[in-house]
Amino acid sequence: MATNLDDSAKAIVVDANVIIAIASKETGRHHIAQTELTRYAQLGYVLYTPGVAIAETLYVLCQKQQKGLLTPVEYSQAIQDFEYLMQVILPSPQGDRYLIASGEQIRKGYGCSRSADSLYLALASQLLSKVSGKVAYV
Repeated sequence: MATNLDDSAKAIVVDANVIIAIASKETGRHHIAQTELTRYAQLGYVLYTPGVAIAETLYVLCQKQQKGLLTPVEYSQAIQDFEYLMQVILPSPQGDRYLIASGEQIRKGYGCSRSADSLYLALASQLLSKVSGKVAYV
């Protein structure tokens, strides 16, 4: 998988929900999410996610364990799978600091509950400004 953006690069911004589905092996979602990320990678897309995805994923995995949706063993495996998956999903090329202003501009139109979501869209926008190729959001 490519790791650097060039002018013809294709990039994809991966939402925490996709990461969670894969790491926790969610029934009905795990295989679809894994298949789609694999397909994008095979098509030459570089995978990205903002840092907030780490916090969102850890929180949801913890909640799944506390609610009994994951056993302690499944939770431990989900954390390991999450860490493994993040080896191929890159952070924002310029760092999350550069997502703040544009993320806030996006969030203003939706309200406070969309603060994290706005960072994914800001990252997609940042990537669009860096490449002439395609940028997708899953």
